[in-house]
Amino acid sequence: VLAIAEAGYAGDSHFAIGVWRYSQDQDDLFAVDGFGNPLQRSAQGVYALAERRIAGEPDGPRTVTGFLRAGISDGRTTPFRGGGQAGVLVERVVPGRENSQLSFGVNVGLLGRAFRNATEAGGTPTTGAETQLELTYADQIGPYLQVQPDLQYTFNPGGVAGADGALVATLRFTLSYGMQD
Repeated sequence: VLAIAEAGYAGDSHFAIGVWRYSQDQDDLFAVDGFGNPLQRSAQGVYALAERRIAGEPDGPRTVTGFLRAGISDGRTTPFRGGGQAGVLVERVVPGRENSQLSFGVNVGLLGRAFRNATEAGGTPTTGAETQLELTYADQIGPYLQVQPDLQYTFNPGGVAGADGALVATLRFTLSYGMQD
């Protein structure tokens, strides 16, 4: 079970801090016991986030919200020891499309020393981080269907030094059905 606890404030701005932890210990990425089995460790971390409307009014024709997020983890059971995101979300970006949203963000994932050691032990040089740029658009195209194309470009994927960048394109469909007011 992944347990998450978060406390914060929501109003014109949204601020929160949170903690997360897996209920079962996870394999260490590098450290082993005398038999070569991975040591077991608690996987846990903390994060903080902030969002604020930076342009437009809530009921206006267009709203722009900026966001910042940062977190750290144990860095022993996952490749990442921390990271941060920053970006903007534009709501009602297409005139007449009440549910249209466009978002652009930058994400930096800081690689943990254990992951870097394990990767470099296999002969692959690493960097301290991987960086992603993401552009996504979402819109409700019917009463039950939302569509969301997404483009992501990753520099130094997997933290591999000198690796070619990776472009990923996805298309998500969300079908929802329920009672309408």
